[in-house]
Amino acid sequence: LDYYIARDLFSRAKDPTDRAYLYQMGQKFGFFKSNGWNQKPDYSSEAVQSFEVKIPTQRVDANYKERGNDAAPSGIVPARQVISALWGEIPARTVWPDGERAVTEKRQGMAAQFAATRAQLDNLFEPRKDELAALEEVARFDKDHDQLKESIKEPLRKLDEG
Repeated sequence: LDYYIARDLFSRAKDPTDRAYLYQMGQKFGFFKSNGWNQKPDYSSEAVQSFEVKIPTQRVDANYKERGNDAAPSGIVPARQVISALWGEIPARTVWPDGERAVTEKRQGMAAQFAATRAQLDNLFEPRKDELAALEEVARFDKDHDQLKESIKEPLRKLDEG
């Protein structure tokens, strides 16, 4: 909780004296007592003008053993991982509520059909990529040509009048 209070509350306090006050009140109510937190910050009038709270962090090694202090969270663990750790591997579903299996199978079938259609469309346009690029170039040329014709209409009209 210390980590979140410091991260979300102190970060919003722009005035250093406000940060000092919040830290002092947090310590008064039992927060910021774990390793890594400054237990005796300087609250003198000069120090308070530039008061900063250094939020300690936690490191976890490959064996999930904590290294450093325990103030910061090491990350969010997914629910399935927690359940697996507590009660073992989660079994595959063998019994489905009425209708749920059909709905799930239909959704999976639709997703597979969508992926197959997407692959077919990608394959359809791949061999014609050069032709499409050439057509885009011709369209760009036609547009430039039309703009050029429009830009010289006025000078030609003036020449015909003059």
